Amino acid sequence: MKISLVLINNKTFDFTNLPLVCVIGRSSKCDVVVPDDGVSRQHCKVEVIDGNVFLTDLDSTNGVYISGEKIPPMTPTLYFTSLPLSFGSVQSAQIFLDQTTINLKAPSKPKAENDHETLTKTKTVPSQHKKTDSSKNSAPKKSSGSKNSTSLLVTLIVVLVLGLGVYFYMNSQAQNESAEISTEADSIDIN
Repeated sequence: MKISLVLINNKTFDFTNLPLVCVIGRSSKCDVVVPDDGVSRQHCKVEVIDGNVFLTDLDSTNGVYISGEKIPPMTPTLYFTSLPLSFGSVQSAQIFLDQTTINLKAPSKPKAENDHETLTKTKTVPSQHKKTDSSKNSAPKKSSGSKNSTSLLVTLIVVLVLGLGVYFYMNSQAQNESAEISTEADSIDIN
């Protein structure tokens, strides 16, 4: 997996050969270290599970945004790599998967040190990181993708209906004006 980041000050960072589960943040203990105060110590987690990318906001200060919408903290969210991604002082992020990464299975648990920091730092822990239930590997919730496509479809339908309404209104106004002009012309001819 490869991740490319562009910060708001136009600094760019490229990270290659990343593991299938990696943490992005300001801390030197993260897999992807972004040395900027706009990024939390542990800002977000990227997981590749069965070829799908999931993002989890690790209760960061400035949040994680997919297509301009903030994702809920501590909730793995399905991410399509073609969508705009930003977080903290990172104005754009791109995640690239190669065929080898897509075919690999993610480990059931991230590295122990990141897991321990996540457990001690946050209030809510996703079920796949509970120490008492480590034998189970539940997949993250798939939520954001279908909501985005549904809201886009609804928006397109509303725009279409409004456009048709304006067209028919303008057309009826033109017909009324035309009828008034012909009525005036008829009355002038009669006199």
